Amino acid sequence: MRRQAHNAKMSNARYAMAGLAVLLALLFVLLSPAARAQQDQPPSGQDPSMSSSSSTGSSSQDPGQEPVPDHPETSTLETGQPMGQSNRVVALRWGHLANISVESFYAYDSNYTFSPSNPAPTDEAAARVIADYSLGNERMGLDIQYRPFIVYSKREQTYNFAASFVNFHVTHRLGSRWIFNFHDIFQYEPDVALFINPTITPNLSTGEITQAALLGNGSTLLRNNVSMILSYHLARHDTISFHGQYNYVDLTNNPNEDRASDQPVYRTESTLGGGVGWSHTFGPDHEFGVTYNYDEQVIGNLVNAGQHHSVIANYRQKILPTLLLQVSGGPSWQIRGNGLGDHTTYIASAELLKTFRQSTLALLYSRNYDYTGVITDAYHDRYDALYSRNFDHTWGFALGGSYFQTHSIGSFMVQQQIEGRTLWGRVSYYLNPQWTLFATMLNSAFAGGPTPYASRNFFMAGVRWSYGGDKELRQF
Repeated sequence: MRRQAHNAKMSNARYAMAGLAVLLALLFVLLSPAARAQQDQPPSGQDPSMSSSSSTGSSSQDPGQEPVPDHPETSTLETGQPMGQSNRVVALRWGHLANISVESFYAYDSNYTFSPSNPAPTDEAAARVIADYSLGNERMGLDIQYRPFIVYSKREQTYNFAASFVNFHVTHRLGSRWIFNFHDIFQYEPDVALFINPTITPNLSTGEITQAALLGNGSTLLRNNVSMILSYHLARHDTISFHGQYNYVDLTNNPNEDRASDQPVYRTESTLGGGVGWSHTFGPDHEFGVTYNYDEQVIGNLVNAGQHHSVIANYRQKILPTLLLQVSGGPSWQIRGNGLGDHTTYIASAELLKTFRQSTLALLYSRNYDYTGVITDAYHDRYDALYSRNFDHTWGFALGGSYFQTHSIGSFMVQQQIEGRTLWGRVSYYLNPQWTLFATMLNSAFAGGPTPYASRNFFMAGVRWSYGGDKELRQF
């Protein structure tokens, strides 16, 4: 039965990837005319910059309107640094391939099942590739990031060339005032992938901080996160946006699952929603806005469905050229369809990002109901910190920690709080602009709900070769 269920999950993953490939092919065909137009050279004697200006249609723009940004940036999978619009307009010598890196490493896991009573150590050799591809021009663009992997150990041999991680971002300017963005992230990988990358990844260009899921309980993760944003530039400093999002999570192959227990175990979660927002800019890197968001959340089956309504105020300001502050928060109403009644609380986030000459400090607090490693209908608080530093372009290190706690008020799943934390450190030695030696040490633990305290140590050492964008890739 377990093998049949596993085969069914693999089949579902293949179907999902087939659909993803079809969509990707359609987007490629759609953007091909734009790419060919971009590669056309201007007539002899004409200034390329003049040709670019005339093609964007900026002369017809309202003089009192603030220019619409060309392209929101896509962050790389490794460091969160932007891939860069220049990679679309001026192709590298490998076509439109913006960045590529290959890693090979050895890893030791002290408790790969995350068992509280019978820890099972294992070691493994692994390799993975990360490729970033950019296509398009000033009006339309497509960013693709692809990460296959191979893992070999005594207990299993795992490989995934179809979609360990695929991230693609489509952006299209619809006239002088409208911008459409489509972003899709698809993951299918074992939980050991959580320990390879930092728990948070800051983008030093945009100030955005990306959080990774914390808990690795031996399960295989299948996740698809889709978001769409349609923005309209009302006036010089005001923008209204309409957004939609869908998030699906499926956890399989949990070695700690107690099938004889009466405790319900939910392996799937899907959230579908949308909303509208308004923002006003006071100047460069100084912005205020208000957003309404609605989500329909289904955990396990339709009986466990619920709704979330949230009104959020957002404030963003670059206090100093190297110090960015972002704060958001507001009331949130949870309406359950399982007879447990409604719940009123709040969601919030606070982010501080400070850059020094050769180092970076990031602090983040968030309260939300999104997936962070455990499937539950409860809200959670999460705290993250990261500090990284480079020494004379030869050595680099990074330290980080994350902690989260769920709230079980009225939850149909969690009768007590779940707490988890991850502490990690990474050292890098840069042999030259392409080759890097690295080592990572991580400790993770969690307790609560039906599971007693369990801990896990993970060590990894290896070598990486990278091409393109290496200055950004060295940040961590």
